[in-house]
Amino acid sequence: MSLAFYDKPNIPLLRKEGFTLVDMHFHSRFSDGSASVPNIVKKAAKLGVSFALTDHNRMKGNQKAEPLVKKLGIPFFVPGVEVSCKNGKDVLLFFYSVRDSLEFFDREIRKNMTRVGLLKREPTYILEIAKNYNAVVSIPHPYGYSYKNITRYFRGKESYFKYVDAIEVFNSTLPHKNNMKALKMALSLNKPMTAGTDSHTLFPMGRGFTCAHAATREEFLHEVVKGNTLIVGKEMSIIKKGRMGISNIYRNLIFKGNNIIKSKEIKKV
Repeated sequence: MSLAFYDKPNIPLLRKEGFTLVDMHFHSRFSDGSASVPNIVKKAAKLGVSFALTDHNRMKGNQKAEPLVKKLGIPFFVPGVEVSCKNGKDVLLFFYSVRDSLEFFDREIRKNMTRVGLLKREPTYILEIAKNYNAVVSIPHPYGYSYKNITRYFRGKESYFKYVDAIEVFNSTLPHKNNMKALKMALSLNKPMTAGTDSHTLFPMGRGFTCAHAATREEFLHEVVKGNTLIVGKEMSIIKKGRMGISNIYRNLIFKGNNIIKSKEIKKV
């Protein structure tokens, strides 16, 4: 079973113990993040860690990251997506290859988007069909703020947890008490755990990781599913959350505005 420690990651020590460190929740400019993919890869290489790129309903970042990761000597990164459904609830999917992520995008996302970039599907639909793809499913920020609190959505739908591979028990944007609730949830459901900063800017990278003894992407995701992971992370301070929150609002408005413009252009064609 996964172990969780809520403290600042000691990256050199964890690497010395043979762990590969992956921030499993990171956003780029391809959705509502402010960091470019090249800068994300550069910082990860500098820290000696890796990441999962989990843009909202977007896959271009995965294509961009793959050659850069190899070039800068990072053993692997994890192609992912944060599927943002029509009710605002999110589901994280992690793929074994960029090709797998693109197949999912082409078949499930590309033609099913609303004008503001949400998916015209319920989270339960995503959980059900994820088994048809080579993917690992995690529930992000289960005790997130406001409408992001997906635990309310699952009331009366508890049977769908059988489709869930893991629960995100550390999210650097949330208060410690919310992450502890997520940890309790994972333990009660006997589910493996993941961790990520949920960063929409570059500076939080290094605050939280899913750690496993794995040399490849395939090995790493297998270890996640088996629950052989170490979760280490320290939540951001209120000041840093405020800084990222302001950036999030700005980038989210741009992201939604661009989606509306693209939607109009497609409709005209």
